[in-house]
Amino acid sequence: SKLSKEAIFLIATQEEEEEKKRTAV
Repeated sequence: SKLSKEAIFLIATQEEEEEKKRTAV
């Protein structure tokens, strides 16, 4: 469903941003 796809996309984006922060530090 749309909701599931949007939720997965948001979670993936958050995880990616967190990974970038860890790599930057």
